[in-house]
Amino acid sequence: MVRHYKLGILGCGAIAEILLENIILKEKLENILIAGVYDKNPNAAEEFKKKFGVRIFEEVDDMIKECDIILECASQEAVFQYGEKILSNGRSLIVMSSGAFSNTSFLKKMRGIAREKNVKIYLPSGAILGLDGIKAGKFSELERVELIVRKNPRSFKIRDEKEKVLYDGDAKRGVSLYPMNVNIASTISLAGIGFEKTRLKIISDPKVDRNIHEILAKGSFGEFRIKIKNVTSKRNPRTSILAAYSVLALLERLTSELEIGC
Repeated sequence: MVRHYKLGILGCGAIAEILLENIILKEKLENILIAGVYDKNPNAAEEFKKKFGVRIFEEVDDMIKECDIILECASQEAVFQYGEKILSNGRSLIVMSSGAFSNTSFLKKMRGIAREKNVKIYLPSGAILGLDGIKAGKFSELERVELIVRKNPRSFKIRDEKEKVLYDGDAKRGVSLYPMNVNIASTISLAGIGFEKTRLKIISDPKVDRNIHEILAKGSFGEFRIKIKNVTSKRNPRTSILAAYSVLALLERLTSELEIGC
């Protein structure tokens, strides 16, 4: 059955901008109605109102009342601050800042609320490929999952003149150290073998002008290695354009009678 959704957007940054360009200006996803936006920075919200003609919610509580589903594309702090309230009010939540769920007790609480209220927490695939393979491979003996993130120093707000390994260890600590750059490591960990077993390497490289993600997964099913060279957002170099497109793909799946992929 085809469904229609009223979508509220929490955070007026690069991902929200690409989303609204496609849904409002390019008139894609006709079954998604943009109810409005909220940002703690009023100037950011006003910019979106001028550009897209969207409603600005003064309070998140008002957004919750008006929407069927809410997209968080702001920060991990926003997930902690508003996530429980959104779910408790019977609204599903799309989370881009999935690094918040490296706090496993918080994730357990959020899942409990979602179960009780019969709503969903959605984590888009973001700026990577291969998440379907990791999810499927988990049902075999998934032995090894690694993620290598390589970005220009400006993404980390540093000025390295040479390649430098910023972190090499388990995903749990890496996500906490670089919350704005490696949320996808959290999504991979949740899809596969967990935060402690998933390996994460973060590299600052002044020679690259794209966000590069390399993923290796190995198990009894076989193995795969994927390398993605993502074009970055002009608004925010930390954000890959593909991350925003993954939200559009998720919304399309929610409103379609046909689902493709696991």
